[in-house]
Order: sequence, then structure tokens, then C-alpha cells
Amino acid sequence: KYYLTIAAVIFKTNSTNTAKNESRFSLFNKLTKKIPFFSNHNDPVSLHKKVQETELSEYPFFSVQIPLYNEKKVANRVTAAAAAMDYPNFEVLVCDDSTDETTQLLYDKWAGSDKVKILHRVNRAGFKGAALANAITQMDPRTEYVVVFDADFVPYPDTLQLFAKYFKVIAENEFN
Repeated sequence: KYYLTIAAVIFKTNSTNTAKNESRFSLFNKLTKKIPFFSNHNDPVSLHKKVQETELSEYPFFSVQIPLYNEKKVANRVTAAAAAMDYPNFEVLVCDDSTDETTQLLYDKWAGSDKVKILHRVNRAGFKGAALANAITQMDPRTEYVVVFDADFVPYPDTLQLFAKYFKVIAENEFN
């Protein structure tokens, strides 16, 4: 669903030629009518519009996980952006396997934070996948959704808000 949705959004929004777009839309609509996800009126354009109109009455808990390995130049940037997101119900788990000064930089800035937990592993067995598996065992039991941000990604403040809205709209349409 994810890759198909991304492709559909790009497919529908990529061209500036209106006549060309109209023929693309008609071809896209013919192709997606047979796919259950889209046949429930979840085409990317109307889905985006529904998300923009959606208000959240509940805020599911997110566990934001950031795997790091020797990322001293970006570790605090991604962690700060994640911790500052405009959403009331989340935690940030920094999955740190670093062998350089990244770990100390993180502890210097985030030790004692209510929102950020640093999970440092001294043994890198299993690499990033194992670091994330470890984070799953450490996440808050209220977690309903897990989001993974790579170290060089900087999330927008409304990222979790939008994710929660998308999940709500899709869930409502799947069961209607």
C-alpha cells in the first residue's frame, strides 16, 4: 500500500500539462479501481484532502525510533527535531550503537529528558535491525504506532499529527 500510494501521488501530481494530467488521471483511475485500497475512495488526492479536513479527538501514542551509528554531526539535530514535534502523545527512543563521541554528545544534551530515551548498545550484533528490535522491547507500553527516522532525516513539527490523521482516515474508509 505504501509504495503504491507514493507512486500514485507522484503519478497524479508530477506533470504541469493539464491535458496530459487528465489522461493520466483517467488511466490511473482505471488501474486503481481493481485494487481494494483505492476502490474504497482512497485515491491519493481525495485522501490528502480528507486528511487536511480531519480533526483528531484522540491522540494515539507513537514511539519515534532513531537508529544511530557514529552520527555525531546530526544526532542532536534529528533528536531535537523529533522531541519538538507538535503532538501530545509520543516518546523518542534513540537507538545508539556508536563507538565515537556521538553517545556522549547525546547524553550531554538529553540525559534526564522526559521525552527522549537513549538506548546505547555496546555490542553492534545485528546492526540497525537489532538496535530497532531492542527499542521495541524498551518502548512505552501505550505505543500504538512505531515511526523510524533515519539519522539524516529532520521531521517537520506536524509529522506525527499528519500520520495520526492519515491512519484515522484510512481506518474509517477501510471499515465503511
